Amino acid sequence: MTNRWERRAPSRPVGESGHQRVETVLGAPETPFSDFGIRISVGFRGFGLRASGPSRVFVGVCCCVFCGGEGRDSLLRFIIMTTPRFTGWTVLLLTTLTLACSTAERAPQGAAKVPAVLAGVHRIVFLGDSITQAGDYVTDFECWLVAHGLQVEVLNLGLASETASDLTPEENASHLKQFGFGRPFVSERLARVLAATKPDLLFVCYGMNDGGSLPPDESGTKRFAAAITRLRETAMAAGVKRVVLCTPPVQDAKGNVQQQFHDENLARYTAWLLSKRADSWDVVDIHTPMRQALDEGRARNPTFQFAQDGVHPGREGHWLMARQILTQFLGVKLDGVAADEDLFPAHGAEIRKLVHERMGLLFDAWMTQTGHKRPGVAGGPGAKPGLPLAQADAQAIEIAQKIKSQMAVAP
Repeated sequence: MTNRWERRAPSRPVGESGHQRVETVLGAPETPFSDFGIRISVGFRGFGLRASGPSRVFVGVCCCVFCGGEGRDSLLRFIIMTTPRFTGWTVLLLTTLTLACSTAERAPQGAAKVPAVLAGVHRIVFLGDSITQAGDYVTDFECWLVAHGLQVEVLNLGLASETASDLTPEENASHLKQFGFGRPFVSERLARVLAATKPDLLFVCYGMNDGGSLPPDESGTKRFAAAITRLRETAMAAGVKRVVLCTPPVQDAKGNVQQQFHDENLARYTAWLLSKRADSWDVVDIHTPMRQALDEGRARNPTFQFAQDGVHPGREGHWLMARQILTQFLGVKLDGVAADEDLFPAHGAEIRKLVHERMGLLFDAWMTQTGHKRPGVAGGPGAKPGLPLAQADAQAIEIAQKIKSQMAVAP
């Protein structure tokens, strides 16, 4: 049997439009299935279709869902040659077909189904301390979105030195003495940030600065818990669809007995946060996997570390943080992915650099827009302001075009 497209002689006119049916058969004998302006013929050796001009193009749209490249082009040529007369409807449908197929072909190679937790999410905001402000794990997270063609805006609004808890003057005294300013509290700026950004999804990662400032006992844990609870309630009341709370990274005392209380505090905060999963809170555990990885790494190599200063992780530690968010919250499989650059088939380092550049641009603009009390950071006392939002958005669009161009370049 030879399958082929055959054109048979026109039959009777259809309706008042004067269009003639042109029967096309793939294979042979047929059995009528339906006849509503479009007739589909089904047989043991194939199928056929019979359609008027507009209906023929409509069938083409449906068929081209399964076609691409040369197959699509051949089908388009066939529709054009076998349609007796074009009207406005046929031209419109044919144009729609061409644009739809062309758009589908331009989709990123890694395009994937949107994770259920991101359905309806257009803007994501990250809040946290200096680890979040550094932004590497946020960039890693956004790189996954970019690599999979997901059009979601990510804003990193973490602030160095910030705590979730409101510290007493006595608790803030050492930081004031050492750096010339007290630690800022997220409660001071939270309402402004939420009102200005209106995020659909909010990620929160605090604890490192709280753990070094609050009492090293259950009273400190209760204060941290109360602060996080207020933050979550405030965000939900402001219209945030979901608040994802991350357990804090590890504080690496590196054998300093006087610093062990710090990570012990963080371990207590982690245990409390994980307990809230029973209340249907969204909680991503960063601390436990990081502690396990740190202990295993140090067992192999006594000099292994994630953070040179014991607090601020390097790129390896940030990727571990991003992995937990991607796997635990989004349900992503990252087997064989050693770094976010590996998320892209080619030019991963260049794309990541652009994503990070765009994040920094928007960070300065939004921090200037919302304001805060920490010196040295855009939006704070004495700091260089970021660009106006409109100008920053325009530059962000330009960077997005560069990202698109990089992704279009073959390996």
